[in-house]
Amino acid sequence: MENGKRFGCRGCGAEVFFDVNRNGVRYLAERAGREYEDGVGHWKQPHRHTEEAVARWAEVVRRNAEHLAQMVADGEIVKGQTVEVFKGRKVPKGTVGVVFWVAPEEDGYGVVKVGFTTAEGVKHFTNIANVRAKVSALSV
Repeated sequence: MENGKRFGCRGCGAEVFFDVNRNGVRYLAERAGREYEDGVGHWKQPHRHTEEAVARWAEVVRRNAEHLAQMVADGEIVKGQTVEVFKGRKVPKGTVGVVFWVAPEEDGYGVVKVGFTTAEGVKHFTNIANVRAKVSALSV
């Protein structure tokens, strides 16, 4: 049966997994289904991209990029963005880094935390209200 966990194909978005064939060669596979009289049977087959699937996935990627650009334009903090700490007491003010994690706090008070890495490789976690997007001198 399946040899690895399932994930989304980067080219078309289909659910795929890595498997090993009878010769010991690892390949990218997908589950396939076929209707039988008594139900549905499943087997695996090598994964191949279809032009329609690639076009659909390209549209999804384009819409996600537009949504991300709109979020940045609205002033939201997102992954990959450079931020600067401007308040708070645990992380020194003026610390600059690239965001790698944004998530709500598990205590249920509506707090959102942000994790970022400095140029030296130090990771910091703080309240999202303590950081702001860093505007580079080149974009001004």
